[in-house]
Amino acid sequence: MMFGKRYQKELGIFPNDYFKLQFFEDNSKYGVELPEEFEAVMLSDYEAYQIFESLTNGRKRGLIYAIARYKNSQTRIDKTLLLCENLKRGIRDPREMLKSH
Repeated sequence: MMFGKRYQKELGIFPNDYFKLQFFEDNSKYGVELPEEFEAVMLSDYEAYQIFESLTNGRKRGLIYAIARYKNSQTRIDKTLLLCENLKRGIRDPREMLKSH
């Protein structure tokens, strides 16, 4: 298991420290927390949602992570709208899905 420096710093844990870790089963649909902006945009565009659902589970998670990394809510909305348009255009390259064409 990887425990990156960001989380170490956030929790005040140092490399030689001992700590307990507890795992829980992830019962979410995609295996990642879904930003509410992403869900709202996808629910408003059924065609894009169907295409999104046809992607592999890993690709779906990757796209959700890519959207969730944006801190600004409006940016998450804008990027999800862009994703929807690119999915409908047939763009499947993950490097191109969040770019304007």
